[in-house]
Amino acid sequence: MTDDTKVLRGRIEELESQLEESQQALEAIRSGEVESLVVEGPNGPRIYSLEWSIYSFRVLVEAISEGALTMGEDGVVLYCNSRFAKMLLAPLEKVMGNPLRRWVSERSQPAMDELLRQAITGDGRTEIALLNTGGREVPAYLSASSIQDNGARVFCLVATDLTDLRPAGAHAPG
Repeated sequence: MTDDTKVLRGRIEELESQLEESQQALEAIRSGEVESLVVEGPNGPRIYSLEWSIYSFRVLVEAISEGALTMGEDGVVLYCNSRFAKMLLAPLEKVMGNPLRRWVSERSQPAMDELLRQAITGDGRTEIALLNTGGREVPAYLSASSIQDNGARVFCLVATDLTDLRPAGAHAPG
């Protein structure tokens, strides 16, 4: 056997091994054993979620009893779950795409601003008064944090409705 033939056979064995590995990875994806892929890109590793994990996440966010939302740095609600919209007595499409400030009482605006300042450097929590579509105050406990998404800051908030925990006529602070 010539040296060229040995080199070619070695290369064929290497390629067959890579093909088998690729086929195993594809089968793991097809069978649902994989929820996301990490791919090395020019700016470092990127994580790509597959459909099932995104679906599972959405089911979780919709099933929780708290309101959940994401908001851009400009204050516009990018996403909210149905529980948050229900707290405001508003359809999802009236909440998403509109500024969150629209749903925060005038007296709670400073507390909301402070919460977002805290969320830039860590986590923040505060009690505020949200306003539902009827103009009634909804006492809520908000926790917030922020992330960078493709170079833009996105705020992540969870809102707990405190209405049933308040005596009738009591207002949320600030």
